[in-house]
Amino acid sequence: MIRYVVIGLLLFLGFILTFAPAGILASAISANSRAEVLNPEGTLWSGQGQLNIDHVAIGVINWNFDFSSLGRGTPGYRWTFKHKDDLINGFTGVGFSSVDAALQGRLDARSLNHWLRRYDIVLSGTIDVAPSSVTLATDSGFPVAMEGQISWDGGVVRYVLSGLLNQVTLPPMQAFINLSEQGVAEAVVYAQDQHNPLLKASLGQNGYVKVGITKLFTKMLNNPWPGSEPDHAVVIEVEEQIF
Repeated sequence: MIRYVVIGLLLFLGFILTFAPAGILASAISANSRAEVLNPEGTLWSGQGQLNIDHVAIGVINWNFDFSSLGRGTPGYRWTFKHKDDLINGFTGVGFSSVDAALQGRLDARSLNHWLRRYDIVLSGTIDVAPSSVTLATDSGFPVAMEGQISWDGGVVRYVLSGLLNQVTLPPMQAFINLSEQGVAEAVVYAQDQHNPLLKASLGQNGYVKVGITKLFTKMLNNPWPGSEPDHAVVIEVEEQIF
């Protein structure tokens, strides 16, 4: 008799999980990040919804639970983000002490302009994300491993400097992302066919992002740094807390 009760409870639990509404996952995302999924459709295992970040609608996200991830110890979801010509595919899984994420795809650079306007920057062109990955520690939320590459095909950039609007056409660029030996998340940006960096960015354990601009980049922006430093030297540095 007990055996049949247990089997019945397992079948009932399986039914509940199979047909659990997509809103459960949407609520979990909203509670743990700056993203939110509105108007979710489907189930906990397979569905879609409108993805917002910082209350800005950016596109549609589809998700499917990856049952093969159970064997890897990081159960998670395969997902796809779409918006017009934007298409990003990825995976997000949660382990005992870390969160793993991987993604690749293509974005219209103008999709980032809503967030860049606060810095008086407007981009054009296309951004390609090569297969990239990051592992975050669940206790701190900071990267413990990361590797990736992002390419931009170049184009017109508008920015404000000293209250004046400037416009410049920049060449294709690539950003290489990794974790330093000291455990600091870093990104270094190079122009195509250039050996000297243009930008250097790092995320400290204090939640501050530090961005350094090299003398070479000031030349490309038609505002060359007047000092005698070499082209690869960082001549301007800004810092902002994001966590």
